[in-house]
Amino acid sequence: MTAALPAIYGLPIYSTPSLTATGSNQATALQLSAQCNTFSTVAASTGAQLPVANAQISVVNYGANALSLYPASGDQIDNNATNAAISVPPNGGSWVGICAEPPTVAPPRVWSTIAVNAVGQTINGGTIENSAGFVLFSSASITPAGTALANATPITTQNTELGTAPSTAGVALAASANVQGVPLLLINAGTAAVHVYGAGGDTIDGTAGTTGVTLTNAHRCFFTSFAAGAFVSGPEGGVTS
Repeated sequence: MTAALPAIYGLPIYSTPSLTATGSNQATALQLSAQCNTFSTVAASTGAQLPVANAQISVVNYGANALSLYPASGDQIDNNATNAAISVPPNGGSWVGICAEPPTVAPPRVWSTIAVNAVGQTINGGTIENSAGFVLFSSASITPAGTALANATPITTQNTELGTAPSTAGVALAASANVQGVPLLLINAGTAAVHVYGAGGDTIDGTAGTTGVTLTNAHRCFFTSFAAGAFVSGPEGGVTS
C-alpha cells in the first residue's frame, strides 16, 4: 500500500536528481513531472513550470542563479497575476506548494505556498520541512494503539499507512499549528476501523479531538488544517471513510 502513494497525485515522488532549468519564459521553462524536484544547474533567467494537476510539489534550487517558477498556462501562484512566475532563490533556496484543484477545473487553478526559504533552511539532512519543522513528503507504516487520545499512536509523517490493530485502537494527528496547509493522508490497511483523534484541543470536522472520528478499514482520507485548532477531512484519489 505504501508503494502506491505516488499515484495519489498522479505523479512520481522524485524527479531526476539533478535537473537543469530551461528557457526564458513560461512556454520554454522546464516542465516539472514529479513531486520532489532538485535543480543543480540554473542559468540566469531560466526556469521551470508547475504541472496541470492537483498535487503537492517541492522545488529546491542548488543552482547559482534564482529559478523562475511558473504555473501552468492560465494558472496562478498565491495572489500573483495569472501566469506570473515566482523566484526560488539560488544556493539551496526552496519552495513547497499545493494545488487542490484537479486538471478538470477551468483555470485559473491556484497554487498555495506551504513553505519557502531564501537559503534552504527548510532543508534538513536531506529532508524538506515546513516552517514548523514538520517533514513534508514523509511516509511511514505504523500500528495504531491505545484506546483514547492520551495513549493513541501519534502521526508524525505526511503519508501514513495504518496496519492491523484492535478495533479500539487509534492515532493522534500532528498538532494543527505545525501542519497548516499540509494534507495528512491516512490509509487504513488493517482489518478493523481506526479512531482518529485531534491533539491539543484540535477539532476534526467540528468534532472534539478527544472524541475523534472513525476511519474504516480499507479506506483512506486526508486531514488538513487551514487554521490552528481545526482539521477538515476529505477524499482525494480514492475511497475514504
